[in-house]
Amino acid sequence: MTSTGINLGSNLNRITVLWAQYWASGPTYIVDPTDKQSLPGNYAQNDRAWRQAYTRSLYDLYTAVKISKSAHQKGACQLMMAYNYQLLTDCYGDIPFSEALRSLASEGGIISPKFDDDAAVYAGILDLVNEAITNLSATDDEVGLDGAQDPMYGGDMDKWVKFANTLKLKVLLRQAEVNPSILTEARQMIDDGLPFIESNDENAQIAFNGGGTTNQSPLYASLDYSDRKDNYCASATTIDALTAASDPRIDAFYTLPSGGGPHTGILNGVGGGTTSAVSYPGPLVFSTGAPVVFVSAWESKFIRAEIIARTGGGDDETLFNEGVAESFTYADVDGSGYLAAITYPAGVEDKIKLIAYEKWVAMNAIQPTEAWIESRRYDTPTRAVFKGGVFVEPGSNALTAEIVFR
Repeated sequence: MTSTGINLGSNLNRITVLWAQYWASGPTYIVDPTDKQSLPGNYAQNDRAWRQAYTRSLYDLYTAVKISKSAHQKGACQLMMAYNYQLLTDCYGDIPFSEALRSLASEGGIISPKFDDDAAVYAGILDLVNEAITNLSATDDEVGLDGAQDPMYGGDMDKWVKFANTLKLKVLLRQAEVNPSILTEARQMIDDGLPFIESNDENAQIAFNGGGTTNQSPLYASLDYSDRKDNYCASATTIDALTAASDPRIDAFYTLPSGGGPHTGILNGVGGGTTSAVSYPGPLVFSTGAPVVFVSAWESKFIRAEIIARTGGGDDETLFNEGVAESFTYADVDGSGYLAAITYPAGVEDKIKLIAYEKWVAMNAIQPTEAWIESRRYDTPTRAVFKGGVFVEPGSNALTAEIVFR
């Protein structure tokens, strides 16, 4: 679990926090190639994220599933495997799945596993989640998963099941654009009243206490280790969006410029400016004790709101409002005025666009990898939310003017 948190926080989030246009290269740093939407072949985080997922997180979890005598332990490990595979296929596309982790001679001696189509990977992820739910729900587990073994929920199986159901909904929804019929199963889960993540104390996350140098938030630690913790500042994209909406969360996500004046960001891919004139990430999202969030309460609410909006006949507006409210609660900011100013639309497409935007805002540098993944899902040939909408073409873009999102 912790290995997954470190990988997500220090490797994937470090890239996607720029691609989701929350942060940009700051005045003290040369423009990061990733800030230009380029990923050089020798960029360490790209290779490291892949290697750590397979050789550390997944292989350890897979081994634990094989040898554990506890259904609860097996279930937690199976669910974390499902989450790792979800991250991998959503970030990389086709990945090794059916033949992965089987390098031992007794398991086939496969050292060059085939790459499975992402649709097949999604199906396999759902199977893993279903097996996990069965194991997590076992009532006769004599061994169990105690608090010392469980850095996420301290052995609370009810919260693990909520995480499992919420992850399953997310995986189903991720396929809705190409397979709308799959939402039937997702909607049935909601109508059946299954338990999902409802509040911030149920967030699937790995906490760090910020102590010493061994228990720091991985994104902060990785930048601090290389003396680059001041190299990224706020992106003009997110500052402009939050300012235009008079969103009070801006003070939780970012610090005001030390030289005075309003929040100010830098256009992605440009760099320059002066350190005293720009906003920097705030301690809520960038500090030694900032957690790595896998699935959040606001994400859970927005997922269900979108599923109901797409399938009709339910109270998606209430879930949407609760999602926004959970984000404000996490930021410890009063969101009543912000919510009162939102007019929830009637049309399905307008609902999807609003949910997409508010999800992006709520995930601000807290879940940047999920935000980047979602920005690519929401933008379709007939719907522009981020590309051509919220996002700004990075300066000195390394790609062509027509950016292709997978």
